[in-house]
Amino acid sequence: MPPHGVTPLPHQCSVLLRRLGASLSLASSSFLRALRCLHARLLTSALLHAPPHPHLTLRLIHLYTLSRDLPAAATLFRADPCPVAATSLVAAYAAAGRLPAAVSFFDAVPPARRDTVLHNAVISAYARASHAAPALHCSVLKSGAGGALSVSNALIALYVKCESPEATRDARKVLDEMPAKDELTWTTMVVGYVRRGDVGAARSVFEEVDGKFDVVWNAMISGYVHSGMAVEAFELFRRMVLERVPLDEFTSTSVLSACANAGFFAHGKSVHGFAEDAFKLFNRMRAEDVKPCDYTYAGAISACGELGSLKHGKQLHGHLVQLGFEGSNSAGNALITMYARCGAVKEAHLMFLVMPNIDSVSWNAMISALGQHGHGREALELFDHMVAEGIYPDRISFLTVLTACNHSGLEDEGFQYFESMKRDFGIIPGDRYAAD
Repeated sequence: MPPHGVTPLPHQCSVLLRRLGASLSLASSSFLRALRCLHARLLTSALLHAPPHPHLTLRLIHLYTLSRDLPAAATLFRADPCPVAATSLVAAYAAAGRLPAAVSFFDAVPPARRDTVLHNAVISAYARASHAAPALHCSVLKSGAGGALSVSNALIALYVKCESPEATRDARKVLDEMPAKDELTWTTMVVGYVRRGDVGAARSVFEEVDGKFDVVWNAMISGYVHSGMAVEAFELFRRMVLERVPLDEFTSTSVLSACANAGFFAHGKSVHGFAEDAFKLFNRMRAEDVKPCDYTYAGAISACGELGSLKHGKQLHGHLVQLGFEGSNSAGNALITMYARCGAVKEAHLMFLVMPNIDSVSWNAMISALGQHGHGREALELFDHMVAEGIYPDRISFLTVLTACNHSGLEDEGFQYFESMKRDFGIIPGDRYAAD
């Protein structure tokens, strides 16, 4: 900085402001002192708010927001309420939880000067108060910014966060009135419908997509998986492959997650077909050097169980150990189920014993493995051990126990556990329990 008494040049001040912005301690007292000192020199030199150098004021406002001295930033803004400065202040005040103040900076900018970036900032701020979405939407339309793609996308995102059913209809209206749409538009709308449990409406939006946006396909497949609709997820995945839409790790993980939950599979030949597809997908991932995570391995291991492929299941088990995923509950539980389906009960039990953290799914899987192979007494002992360990049995726990009793001819014990389920744990039996 030039000595006192010497007027600093604009470019010198700009360089010093940039250096301050690169500081690693933006919220420190020393940074704030240096910023205020430079601010004072700019004031005395009459460079602030000068028409040729508005960037100096904007840089100061930005640095004050980073240092969390919001009042100082607000004071600078009021001298010249431009949209760029307002954007910084709206974001900063919203992040601090001061929504009314954030909106006041938006309101201070004349409507004719509000740009799309400022509108996006205030829409994002309102994400913390989504009930105000209609009023904000009206303001956007009046300003003429509603035709901007980024603003429309932000409005849709705001509406889908609202709880009311009308909000979804409003989001759909924004979508229908948009002159142009991108992958973010379609993905936000699909995810919004899925979160509300309206998978059918999500699929309707998906079918309107003009273009092979892989992220939209992923959103729809993930929606099916999370809604327990594995058949639909696989059918859409097959179509994705046929239409040569690019596949990524997210696609693979979503599809294989459906395999990881055995309850998602249909009965009969479709099990074999889906499992084969899943295993082929896993091999394709590895061939294309896409590194699978533990959840992806769990899906592939489950596919091996469905196919009865003990050899491939053991190979995957080895890969898990090499990659350090042996502590993963999702992969460990899948291994227990896979070994049991392949008739390797001892290996399943060993896996159960060596798992560092077993959860209720692990207990249920092991109880089921013993019951499936005629070890009814051992299954009941393991169930009692689980209860003694403080693991609260759920409906699946009792279903596995009753199934084990049924397979091992333990009718009296089955009746006792059936009564305990109602008496001791308050679980009301359904038709499946009565059938078992």
